[in-house]
Amino acid sequence: MEELFAKRIKLEKRKLQAYLDISGVLMVTLDKNGDIMLVNKKLLEVLGYKQEELIGRNWFETCIPPSSRDVIYQTFKRLVQGVLGPHEFYINPVLTKAGNERIVTWHNSIVKDEENTVVAVLGSGEDITDFKTAEKYYHDLFEEAPLAYFSIDKDDSIQNCNKAAEYLLGYSRNEFLTMKFLDLLENPKLGLAPEKKAFDKILDGYQILESKLQLKKKTGKISGFDYQLIIL
Repeated sequence: MEELFAKRIKLEKRKLQAYLDISGVLMVTLDKNGDIMLVNKKLLEVLGYKQEELIGRNWFETCIPPSSRDVIYQTFKRLVQGVLGPHEFYINPVLTKAGNERIVTWHNSIVKDEENTVVAVLGSGEDITDFKTAEKYYHDLFEEAPLAYFSIDKDDSIQNCNKAAEYLLGYSRNEFLTMKFLDLLENPKLGLAPEKKAFDKILDGYQILESKLQLKKKTGKISGFDYQLIIL
């Protein structure tokens, strides 16, 4: 019985590996600690590794550049803990065996066991290092994302926004482009001071900052939002 069970597990693993290998995108499966369980041929081709060189190694220590490692690992932890949704898109650099960086856009899925416990994260990604490809993906991800995105300059003037921002707050894109982001913020007790301080903190060199704030819609209604600031 145990031998039959072992053969079945081995067959299922081969079937999964075959599925991963025929995919045209990069695919990697990580356990909840970030250790590599499975990779496909496309990922090996892009990163320059052999399969046996990656299986069992930590993804973040091996394939993520040191400058981005902590931020990306913290995002992974929040994904495993259920703080972040599994279907959000992420763009981050990966490190090849030769020490070069490639830019990849990722879509992640959570794998749970019978007790609803997270056991693995399946990531599928596409190499967008080529500028033309990156430009297209940026436009598609930015415009069609279900989350509101703003591009803000160092003077906190809004340079761009996506469709979700227009829908959620009620302003048109042209209206947003005449505004400063801080004009949208409202804190009845503390005014704009906490948000302005957070924005200044980003400009002082923090790569990423997450917090909560209240945004004022065009109707005047105040709504609470989680937000994330990333310096580019």
